[in-house]
Amino acid sequence: MNYIIVTRSRSDELYEMASSFWPADVPRRRLVGYNHYKDALSYLQDIQNEPYDYVVNIDEDCFVYDWAGFEGLLAQMPGHILAGMPDSLDYCSHRNNSEFVFNPFFNVFYPSRIKSVLLASERFHSYAVTGFQVPGCNFHEPFNCFFDALKYEPAIKLKTATLKDQITTDLGFALHTWYSREFEGEHRERILSVYEQANYLRSLQRQG
Repeated sequence: MNYIIVTRSRSDELYEMASSFWPADVPRRRLVGYNHYKDALSYLQDIQNEPYDYVVNIDEDCFVYDWAGFEGLLAQMPGHILAGMPDSLDYCSHRNNSEFVFNPFFNVFYPSRIKSVLLASERFHSYAVTGFQVPGCNFHEPFNCFFDALKYEPAIKLKTATLKDQITTDLGFALHTWYSREFEGEHRERILSVYEQANYLRSLQRQG
């Protein structure tokens, strides 16, 4: 099984922070220029062209503190088309979108199968052209139509917890801070604090 980590990046500082948690020998690709929120769809489509068995999408404000836990997830991927956190209240306390949509802050994708499904989905192409307003989704996110096309495929749904700040999401092996676009503003100190917490959790794993 081979894989690559890809990241939609806006901040040199945040990318350096996130990538500091990844082993040096893991292939990675930093993609810039997808800065508008509507670029999320083209980003998700573009990364399916990576020539690897699996593509791991990790936001630059998502810190993987337990690499063994992450590799345990990878070991479960055969037979599944994707893994991630469903974008709904059952999985995240502040996301009321749809259980069929996986929020793209952290995902593992099986690109060869995904490309085939998207190519064959008239529904996907219809909603991608008409503005992403997919029935059953409470948010008009540009990535809704991408995940809607995959909703009948086998997927791993990750349970999460919310930290005391009532924002940060814990996947059990990674912390996602949210609000990376405001890293230079009101969320900077909180994100830096979560980064330090992730470093501490990683040190505990290493002692383990």
